[in-house]
Amino acid sequence: MKKVYWNTLLYSAAALLYLRNVKWTLLLSIPNTFLGDNDDIGIQVTVNFTTSTNSKSRHCRVVYLTEDLKVVPRSRRSPLIVTISSKNLDNDSQSMPPYNFSHSHKVPDDDEDGDDDDDDEDDDNEDGKCVPIGNSSKTIRSSCNVVHEAFSAPRQLYFTDWGTVSLVMEVEMDNIDEDSNNMTSIAMKGSLFHLGITEDELEGRKMDAIVQEQLTSSPFVMDIYGLCGTSILAPLATDGSLYDYVFSVRNGGAELSPHQKLKVAIHMAEGLAAVHDSVGQKPHSFVHNDLDVSQFIFFNGIFKFNDFNHGQFLLHRRESRRLCFRPSHMAPAAFRAPEDLQYIFTHNYRRFAPNGTSATSKPFSLAKAEIYTLGMAHYHMLTNRWMWEGQPGRKNSMRRLMAGERPQIPQQYSDDVYTSAIVKVILQCWNHNPNERPTARQVAETLKAHFVQTGMRKNDTADKMLLLDQLRITMPPLVSDGIDDFDDYL
Repeated sequence: MKKVYWNTLLYSAAALLYLRNVKWTLLLSIPNTFLGDNDDIGIQVTVNFTTSTNSKSRHCRVVYLTEDLKVVPRSRRSPLIVTISSKNLDNDSQSMPPYNFSHSHKVPDDDEDGDDDDDDEDDDNEDGKCVPIGNSSKTIRSSCNVVHEAFSAPRQLYFTDWGTVSLVMEVEMDNIDEDSNNMTSIAMKGSLFHLGITEDELEGRKMDAIVQEQLTSSPFVMDIYGLCGTSILAPLATDGSLYDYVFSVRNGGAELSPHQKLKVAIHMAEGLAAVHDSVGQKPHSFVHNDLDVSQFIFFNGIFKFNDFNHGQFLLHRRESRRLCFRPSHMAPAAFRAPEDLQYIFTHNYRRFAPNGTSATSKPFSLAKAEIYTLGMAHYHMLTNRWMWEGQPGRKNSMRRLMAGERPQIPQQYSDDVYTSAIVKVILQCWNHNPNERPTARQVAETLKAHFVQTGMRKNDTADKMLLLDQLRITMPPLVSDGIDDFDDYL
């Protein structure tokens, strides 16, 4: 099968509304020769998008190998349906070898003493090797047979979402599993074929599997059903993300009640707490590294934390156990903590005391920086506002954050009996000194305690399942058309 690369492929999904006949290739699964020269690498689906900027409708023609397949126009939410056959699919294909995921890192030096830390003191007794704080040595066995089974018979595929590196398709399963609780569809996340199969892409998918496998007990983190190469099978979430909710409200959609917002704030804190507490077998040894409102997916009444392919295991010195600096480059810059922003402007990692002077010479913890980002996500969910919206000086927002300023929170949220607790934890997460910020677990417990005080029967708190049921919400109908000005506030 000839690999097709297109120099004119989109770098922004929004451009699909303005381009015609754009060809995109989706890699569904790959065999053991994923990094070799073999052209026969799994199932390849090529999609020609033809759009009309007037009607905003989308049509496509899908080619599977040499066959033209049925295409049915869909709504804006699921703009196309693809019927594929199992032609040339080897149902007896073996699973890929186990993923051996174990890293040690030589950290780049950003100071003058050449010892790879920020303290300007020579570490003669250090061996210069930084290793993960927790246990990142994890063997992840792929489940290619499970992924291939999803395509072992003619299936309906619905295009549901896309990003810069991947597409998400809905796969109709026809109740192939008696234990699937009558599940008829699942989600398949695959890589865009034109980007190629890189080590980074494969590592990202493995990271997803590592985290989600360790967090299957948390109802606030998305599950994973199968992994093969760069393809992941997961629960199908059709009600959007927290970003979709904020977008909807900003364009005239219904808003959650204050009581429901308190529940959502708990969802978010519990999801991050599960990641910080449980991944890597040691608390605060792993960070999501790409936290914003788009990473919380609504499923079964809960906003679940999702998408760990950019996650990082935190590092420390092998001998002294001192924390090593490790840059974070994924989350939008305007969401990052002041100490993280400092690296963007000066390439020098130093923490700030509230007065803006250096508080300590030791590298800061990205886990504490991520707590700040959690506060920013809470702010967006609570107020439906982006950074500095309606406030002067937005163009200098990052430097203002570094100087200790924060966006204003409207007084109405502090006065409300339910949302006042959210305001409290936001301000704690925004503390300029990382050492003074709470942990994600402390944020979650603070919010849950307030939830109990404002309506839940106290004798029910011991029943975790009952608590979970009372934390579920109903998502209001989402407005999908409108102005998306998120990037204007980054």
